[in-house]
Amino acid sequence: MAPKRRSGGTATSRQGTIAFHGRSNKITKPSAIAPSKKTPKDSLHGEAVIATDAKDESPAVPDTDAPTAAEVAVIKQAQAEATAAVTAEEEEANNISDARIKKYWQQKEQERKAPPVHQEDVPLFERVCREWDTDGRYGVS
Repeated sequence: MAPKRRSGGTATSRQGTIAFHGRSNKITKPSAIAPSKKTPKDSLHGEAVIATDAKDESPAVPDTDAPTAAEVAVIKQAQAEATAAVTAEEEEANNISDARIKKYWQQKEQERKAPPVHQEDVPLFERVCREWDTDGRYGVS
């Protein structure tokens, strides 16, 4: 049989009990505005009513036609790259014929033991780009 616990001691040495119920133990998140118990009649789903001037009745609509700051930066970069001088390597790459690319790819397929899986509907340029992207010398590092 287990020994009995001692129930003696002073009140200051006793550990208090933890209560998980009751109003004093309620935990809430801090908020900027204390929620009110009254809801305005004109509010919709608890949203506050905002008073506006009579002359400004139209809601503010953002201008979706104007480019954003990021789009402006991309446009400027594209224009700078378009006007940049073409290097000798870029000129050589632009002059590679489709026949030369097909010959390159046929050599790559002959080196393989099996044909590439799930690439029947993929165009040739996409296959070459995928091969280049997975090559440790160029793509993945």
